[in-house]
Amino acid sequence: MEMKDTKKNETLVTEETVSKYLIDNPTFFDRNESVLSSLMIPHVRGEAVSLVERQLKNLRKQNSSLHDQLGEVFNNARDNELVSEKVHAITLMLLKEKELEKKIEVVEQYFEQEFDASKVQVALFSEIKNLEGFFARESPLYFSFEEFILKGEIKCGPVGDARFLSTFPDYEPNDSAVMLPMNEKEWNGAFIICSSNSQKYFSGMRTDFLSRFVELFREIVNTHMSCS
Repeated sequence: MEMKDTKKNETLVTEETVSKYLIDNPTFFDRNESVLSSLMIPHVRGEAVSLVERQLKNLRKQNSSLHDQLGEVFNNARDNELVSEKVHAITLMLLKEKELEKKIEVVEQYFEQEFDASKVQVALFSEIKNLEGFFARESPLYFSFEEFILKGEIKCGPVGDARFLSTFPDYEPNDSAVMLPMNEKEWNGAFIICSSNSQKYFSGMRTDFLSRFVELFREIVNTHMSCS
């Protein structure tokens, strides 16, 4: 009994069929630019070859993308270096002061200058009464910040929030501010920077340096309390 081939007939691909397909589909490389990168075509002297030109154009596009990525890497490196320098500078200034109230004063003055802020406040709260540098948790100021502090999330945006206005009553609702919470076992608090520039602090902005500083400042306060 004669066996029948059950495979489907496959069209034989030849140089002729490829050439015909490309001629019939002049926009093929528009839709498949990645193919250009894998082609090996010798440079032809004399009249320019359109495919070579297209390859060069594609390579330039790739180089531009790589250049942008590399630029971003360098920018991030410079940002990180700047952050380190600022953290180092404020750390030295804080270590020179013995009293917590003086440390808080240094922080507020430093950030007013470095961040061109209109108002900076470090508000620390404790259940221990008459503790140097701390507000009592029974104070109206703590009640205005309590929900924000306990939530533990950084807040950036317009000052039109009641928690901002209760702290900075002289500011307009369209001013902007950034608030960072501090939560420890024996105390908590808020670090607030306010600006008359409504666009300076906005939702989603990077707060790398501020977050690192608050982490450092928490440890400084903890050390101060343990030595008191």
